[in-house]
Amino acid sequence: FENQPPEKLKEMGIADSPTSLEVRFRTPSLIKTIVFGDRNPGMNLGFVIIKDDPRIFRLTADIKAEADKTVYDLRDKTVIDFAPLKIKGFNIKWVGSSEIAVAHPAEGKWHIVKPKKAVANALKITELLYKIKGAKIKAFADEDPKDLSVYGLSEPRFRINISDETGKNLELLVGERDKKQRGLFAKRGNAKNVFVLEEDFILNMPKSPEDIEEAKDDKKTK
Repeated sequence: FENQPPEKLKEMGIADSPTSLEVRFRTPSLIKTIVFGDRNPGMNLGFVIIKDDPRIFRLTADIKAEADKTVYDLRDKTVIDFAPLKIKGFNIKWVGSSEIAVAHPAEGKWHIVKPKKAVANALKITELLYKIKGAKIKAFADEDPKDLSVYGLSEPRFRINISDETGKNLELLVGERDKKQRGLFAKRGNAKNVFVLEEDFILNMPKSPEDIEEAKDDKKTK
């Protein structure tokens, strides 16, 4: 369409559209705003206009869904970024319990070094590390917390420390349940903001070395 009659804009869902996309180009003064309307009767195309342009355009309908994002959608939701099979080791410390420390001296070798010395089950360790790596932030709770005790993070329920392949320490603190979001409050050790993890993140998290120790029968067969 080469023009924008008001009745057409209303019919196409553009007049009162809640969805728009502002595009900023490298030239500072060049800014374009795209306003998305409804889909056509066939549902495969959607109507859009560019502000200050008299034309009405038809685009693939999926483009609106891609543009209709919240701030949450655009934020990185990685909890901890590391290569599970290349780390030097990790520690898990539950409040009121002894620290569990696991070393990774060689490929495929995992040794429990605290609170006792034992061989760790490689499969259990691998599953645990990939679970931690694969965790995603469910919600962002507080960007500038004044009191971490509100989230159970001044004395965390448990903490995870990972020594990555370069020896850098990556820390995750996990606190109380967020009943509203049905999750767990958490924060990275080097970051200020508090976020929410899925409630099942805590499931099968080892509480004692026996939870990840190689079974005696398994040792005999190797």
